Order: sequence, then C-alpha cells, then structure tokens
Amino acid sequence: MGPTFVFPTATSKFAGEGAWQVGPAFAAVYTGLPGFVIGFLLQNPISFAYTSPDRPSQNTLAFQPVVLFSLGDGWYLRSADATWLCGWRRDSPSLLPLSLGLGRVIPGLPPMNFYVSVQWMAYHENAPIAPEWSINFGITIAFSQFGKRD
Repeated sequence: MGPTFVFPTATSKFAGEGAWQVGPAFAAVYTGLPGFVIGFLLQNPISFAYTSPDRPSQNTLAFQPVVLFSLGDGWYLRSADATWLCGWRRDSPSLLPLSLGLGRVIPGLPPMNFYVSVQWMAYHENAPIAPEWSINFGITIAFSQFGKRD
C-alpha cells in the first residue's frame, strides 16, 4: 500500500495526458495454491496540475491482475501484462485487455527469465486508439550476487 505518481513527460498531446497525478496504490500476492502465484496491482492516480490549460482532468482506476502457473523445469504460463482501465470522468476511456503467455526461468549466474505473451482487447470504450492485438516479449536478469552481505 502506498502512493502512485504520474509525471507528464510526453512532448506530444497524443503521447501523454499532460497532467501531474498522484493517488493511492495497493498490491497483494497469494502463493497458497501449489504451483500458482496470484496477485494484483490497483492504482488510481488523480490529476492536480497540468502542462497546458487545455488538458482535461484525469481520474483513472488501473487494475492489473497477475496469474502465474508453474509447468515444471522452469517453464510457466502467465497472465500478467494486461492492465484494465476505468476512467471515472465522463468520456474517459475504459479498457479491458486479456493476456496469456509462456515463460521460462533459466537458472545460473545470473538467473534469467524470458517470456512472450499475447494480449487481446476484449472491450474498449472512448478509446479511439486501442490495439486489438499485441505481443509482449520480456527478459529479466537477476543480479543476485549484488544483494549478498557477508
């Protein structure tokens, strides 16, 4: 639990909201089911200052569900890339994407995590620029030797 911040760094009106935003954030993870990791990230940034007078105020709930299932030997299924958005203001966008992917953790020094996932936009409203399909690739390298203390 804590704050979330959005900083207006886009130089184009089409690339960002042009508003300084702050709001609450909450995350939780459950690992009580064997082979599963289930969790979510919930954020609701609210605008309080703007980069120009013609920018609309912002108040959007963002919910990112996470479900991972271990297949064994370092392989796993994942649904962790889709962020559901619900705009609280009139004519704000609402988006409901769904994702499914496959990943593998390769042990070693350093351990590496590779994944690929597909995302489909199941629902969108007031979002003229919303991709119907997208593919995400990712790699995470854990530099665990830097965290060791003697």
